[in-house]
Amino acid sequence: MARYLICLSAASGDKPANYVVNTIEWDGKAAFTLPASTVLIEDADSIYQPGDTYGVTPARSVPVNPAATVPLATQAQNALTAAASATWQAYGMYGQTTPADVVTYLTALRAIANGTDTTSTALPTAPADLSGATTTT
Repeated sequence: MARYLICLSAASGDKPANYVVNTIEWDGKAAFTLPASTVLIEDADSIYQPGDTYGVTPARSVPVNPAATVPLATQAQNALTAAASATWQAYGMYGQTTPADVVTYLTALRAIANGTDTTSTALPTAPADLSGATTTT
């Protein structure tokens, strides 16, 4: 069994991307479905707790193990998986056209995840309408 964090894949309201929603113990084999718009990150050193932000040293001043840093390509793949699911739930399953800014975001994540984009040093910011929350009138 290993300890994992369930984190937001993109900022939501006042919570930043990688905000720790929950922790679980998981063997990596049993069926498990992540909640929409979240990613699963291993926390081998049991540093983070719900309410923390993954990648930011918690106020408890627990030393972060540098080996636990998640490569940008892995972060992008995790974010792409969550964003693709959110996009399908917001647009695809209703036969609606996916907004151009969402397509641009997904394309950028895919390029980072598959190694085509080798110059990015951070994930792109998720568009506000990723989950179908638009402000059109």
